[in-house]
Amino acid sequence: MDFSQSPQHRMVRPLLEVLNSSNILQAISDNPANFRFPKGASVVVAVEDWRPHAFVDVVEDGGPGRPSFTLKGPMMQLLNTLSTSLNFTYTLVRPPDGAWGGRQANGSWSGMVGLVARKDVDIALGPFVVTESRASVVDFSLPLTMDHLRVMSLSGAPEMDPWAFLLPLRPMVWVATIATLLLAWVATVVMLKLWRTPGHTSGWNPFRLLFEHLRVLLQQNSELGNCRGWERLVFASWLLVTNVLMWSYSGNLMSLLAVRYVPHPIQTLADLITHPSLVAILEANTAYTQLLREVQDGTFHDLAALEEASRMIHIKAYDFSSALQRLLRGGNHAFIIENSSIEKLMAEDLSRTGHCDFYKSTESFLPSSMGLIAQKDTPLLPAINQRIRMLTESGLYEYWVRSSTPNSSVCAQLPSRITVKEPIGFFNIWGLFMVLASGLVLSTVVFYLEVLTVRCSGVITSSSTTTTTRKNTRRDEDSPTSSSRGVPSNTLHRSQPLSLSRPKEVLYCLKSPPVTK
Repeated sequence: MDFSQSPQHRMVRPLLEVLNSSNILQAISDNPANFRFPKGASVVVAVEDWRPHAFVDVVEDGGPGRPSFTLKGPMMQLLNTLSTSLNFTYTLVRPPDGAWGGRQANGSWSGMVGLVARKDVDIALGPFVVTESRASVVDFSLPLTMDHLRVMSLSGAPEMDPWAFLLPLRPMVWVATIATLLLAWVATVVMLKLWRTPGHTSGWNPFRLLFEHLRVLLQQNSELGNCRGWERLVFASWLLVTNVLMWSYSGNLMSLLAVRYVPHPIQTLADLITHPSLVAILEANTAYTQLLREVQDGTFHDLAALEEASRMIHIKAYDFSSALQRLLRGGNHAFIIENSSIEKLMAEDLSRTGHCDFYKSTESFLPSSMGLIAQKDTPLLPAINQRIRMLTESGLYEYWVRSSTPNSSVCAQLPSRITVKEPIGFFNIWGLFMVLASGLVLSTVVFYLEVLTVRCSGVITSSSTTTTTRKNTRRDEDSPTSSSRGVPSNTLHRSQPLSLSRPKEVLYCLKSPPVTK
């Protein structure tokens, strides 16, 4: 095991030997808040890198008698506070497997939990998630902090929403606009039906009035002709509403065309599970990995099944920084780690690159309280808890955590939309062309339906005309007056040959109606 000794380390008795004294035990029991070791004690402390709580830096040139690593961060400040307050020196060690600790198949414990459970060390800093299985082999201090898990992923490239032309107005405004259009149209039609005066003909059918109101909404000219005063009043009210609405729409649209949408698809744990290819990365041998091994159903059971599908890997805590550059930046992996760790990794990446390339999910899960661990039934724990209570109630530990993570709030809440200044391309507004194409297809369908309707009506009209002509011909032949006039009936009909072509009335329907002045 790597080790490091405190600068004040001197030859003092080990902690277990000191705690065998009845006087020491009585002093701790009587006044744990003010207790101090009269002659000091030597405490062996297990620690591992977990930023932003513990910063473990390996010393490359560490030789015999020299520390092979250094500890910084909030946990180091906490340890120095306890050391000064309780009057003990310490020796730092790291677990051989670099893990916090989980229960193995044979019932043993790995990581720092295993070191404390086997009494190889006196306490371990962590902080550790409090679980029932861990509490059966070690003692937990009062909680130092609360944390929860989130998913951390790579942000997508900025892109424009192709349906941005619908965004200037909220859905309820669009609904209200359509409802107002129909209300104005219905009011006009009903009043035209109820208020008829002799000698006055409007010449406007209901559908023509509907399209007239729609022309106003689309900022087109109006063909409103001879009409009454109340008609003009209704039309003017609709004109005022649409003008204000369209001015607001056009102003907001100009602003939204400069907005780019940044995809953040993984917002929940279910999004990660259902993703077809994204690989989840978790820390090895922790309380969370033990939970995934033991859960039988639900979302976490589905998450555990990703390992069988080769979509889950486990790494050590101090490898997350390098994995961020090697794996996460490629866009095919996602971290499932504590929120504080995500903020630290994002802050370090911001300091390195100058921009926020990653985001965290909006959903958080598995909230946990965390604290130190000590050997089972150790009498020193009440004295440690008194110091921890003062640090947490004063907010000092959280202040240490925030101070160790500069820029932690910059990338914490990334906007999903950003503003850019660049030319608009076709793929940025293809939604508009989709609306145009849909309109053209719909108009083509309607056109052919109209042509088909006219042709069918023309055939029926021609058939009826032919039948009527034949009846008239037979009647003229049978009439005695036709011969008396000296004009043969067959001559009359040969001079007017029958035509099965489209009648003039049908052709006239294809033309625009004449304008009546």
